[in-house]
Amino acid sequence: MLVTTLVRTALTYPLHAWRARRAHALIEAAMREANAGDTERALRTLARAAALEPHNAAIHATAGRLHAEAKAYDAAKASFERLLSFAPDYAEAHADLGSVCRLAGDYAEAEESYRRAVSLAPDNAVARLGLGLMLVRRRAPTEALEHLRAAFRLKPDDGEVLKLLVETLVQTGSYAEACDTARAAVQSPSAPYEAWISLGLAYRRTHRSKQALECYEEAARHRPHDVEAMTNRGIALQDLGRLDEAFAAYDAALALAPGYALARFHRSLCRLLTGDYAAGWPDYETRLMSEERVPRRDTLPRWDGGPLANRPVLVYGEQGIGDEIMFASCLPELMRDAGGCVIECSPKLRRLFARSFPGAHVYAAGDAQSCATAVAAVHPEVEVPLGSLPLHYRASLSDFPRRTGYLHADPGRVDAWRAKLEALGPGPKIGISWRGGTEQSRVALRSIELERLRPLLETPGVHFVSLQYTDGAAAEVQALIARGGPLVAHWPEALADYDETAALVCALDLTISVCTAVVHLAGALGRPVWVMAPRAPEWRYGNQGEAMPWYPSARIFRQGDDSDWVAVLARVAAELGATARALSE
Repeated sequence: MLVTTLVRTALTYPLHAWRARRAHALIEAAMREANAGDTERALRTLARAAALEPHNAAIHATAGRLHAEAKAYDAAKASFERLLSFAPDYAEAHADLGSVCRLAGDYAEAEESYRRAVSLAPDNAVARLGLGLMLVRRRAPTEALEHLRAAFRLKPDDGEVLKLLVETLVQTGSYAEACDTARAAVQSPSAPYEAWISLGLAYRRTHRSKQALECYEEAARHRPHDVEAMTNRGIALQDLGRLDEAFAAYDAALALAPGYALARFHRSLCRLLTGDYAAGWPDYETRLMSEERVPRRDTLPRWDGGPLANRPVLVYGEQGIGDEIMFASCLPELMRDAGGCVIECSPKLRRLFARSFPGAHVYAAGDAQSCATAVAAVHPEVEVPLGSLPLHYRASLSDFPRRTGYLHADPGRVDAWRAKLEALGPGPKIGISWRGGTEQSRVALRSIELERLRPLLETPGVHFVSLQYTDGAAAEVQALIARGGPLVAHWPEALADYDETAALVCALDLTISVCTAVVHLAGALGRPVWVMAPRAPEWRYGNQGEAMPWYPSARIFRQGDDSDWVAVLARVAAELGATARALSE
């Protein structure tokens, strides 16, 4: 028995050794074939190797990567899954599987694979970066930063890792770290283009447009024909108010890459800013391509602007509250043309929109039951984003109706607020809002400290009412009063719901605001509103003049070239004094 076993072992050992040597030779041959560009032959060679050694990790890993390079993602996934079936703790294979799933659009599975790889090998840079990417995409930037920082520590010379890290830091409002990281990177000889692009972003998002422009021009020197650098240069120029140069930068980028969405989108904003609506609206549609938006995934076809012929339509908001209000100015025309209308809007606007558009079925976004009820009642055949309506109804300045307002507050609540305002005493009642936007939407440029509004707030004979709805507004008002400042009424119950805010705005004599949703609300109600706008405002406010085509009742007071609020506040205070005297007579 022992002799038989020894003989079998002697005969089997050389066979195993031969298979291993032969498989190794086939792997090397496959690599030579792949390097020569013959991927199909390389994969056939690897299949022969796998027949000899089915549990050889290198064979399946190489096959998976070759399939992935050929965009045969199902085959690549199968290769890595086969490898992991006999080597479940192979961290690199989990990372590669994650990358294949990501490329195939299987983001949940990609995240799971990257997490497994990180748990097995915390220093795997591919897994850290991949997991960071997935978390950014899933809108979990704070968690993503943990992995992106780790990836950057592991690969400090990788420009793409640097870019994603700085972008995510900016997204989370970690501006100091973003600037420090990018500034340190530009001192290094590695990845100069990505370092300058990243520093430019950090400067632009902290409103240092001149420095951002210098960074983008430096990036362009490293890559003279790079469309990203050209486009970002255009954005910085637009922020500086140098619109002709911005147009030239966008056009140069699009001459090289006609479909480049970032350049098309920002050129559209520049065109809308200058009132070139016919040319601006088509490219404004590229906003819907951004991964930061959550697109609808209904089965309804998209309305293309053709004749509705009384077909029912579903229209939905997909931007901020101010934009929902502004674009709602097109709803009367849409309802005129459609054979029924369903409107999905922000919950804060539902009551106001339902009253203002009584011919439509209005429901709040996220209310599945109300959505089902409205759809069952109207049976819409097509759908359209609210922000796409101007493409079909506002092609020129003459298409903007000169009307007193298209939103309507609750008359009973307006009377109630008038009574409450009368209790403040005789004299005009003025609404005031001083802070607009978020860190991502230029809050620093669109806001004025309440203390700086004293030239207005001390206007004799005027009573001021806070319309500031942001957290901390009540504390700001109390701090002003505690410092000996004038009394400003602040009623939180008026600001929790836009229907209530609308009633208060209608009861006021005038609203004065920075660029924020309060402007859109007052203008849509047809109430007088004065807007204090920065030198380089968002496109909604135009780039010159006092008029705002969306709202005939609005008047714009613009910063000069010095980008300071002192002159603006002086002009508004002088006008308010004259207006107050006229209202008191």
